[in-house]
Amino acid sequence: MQDTVIKVGTTELDGYGNLMVTPSGGGDRIKIAQKRSHLHHLFGQGDSLILHWETYMNKPYVADAKLVEGTPVTEHTPGATTALPSQEKGATHPEVSITGAERGLWSKETGEWMRTGKLREWVEEKKISPEFAKALVAAYWANMMIGLGIKAKLTSVWQPEPKAD
Repeated sequence: MQDTVIKVGTTELDGYGNLMVTPSGGGDRIKIAQKRSHLHHLFGQGDSLILHWETYMNKPYVADAKLVEGTPVTEHTPGATTALPSQEKGATHPEVSITGAERGLWSKETGEWMRTGKLREWVEEKKISPEFAKALVAAYWANMMIGLGIKAKLTSVWQPEPKAD
């Protein structure tokens, strides 16, 4: 396929780690797949890039991206449209490297721990803290809702109940 040149308007990470890029001046959003997360750092607001497209199963995808010659290299975090204090020059940001399969396995295991009461047991046996158990449960449900496309507002937090003797 033919390469295209875009100027980045906004970027946003979706719930699967894909970078969704909206070109400045409008146009269709462009998906930069999570498996090409090594390209995400290139897509800063206002940057001009050359996108190299390839086709898989009759669907085009961005296979590579390069800054247009003469575009200054700027530091930015994928998905950010405004700079945060943690994005100052020299700050390091850990890369999330979890695949969809790993996320699915994590969700399955966490759900099983919740259903069987293992989380509650571990809290009571002081193997994990109540705060960590709460964080696992919140992350589990947030991940499930993202996967289903549900937007919700958190109104309460799960509390482990003491086991009746």
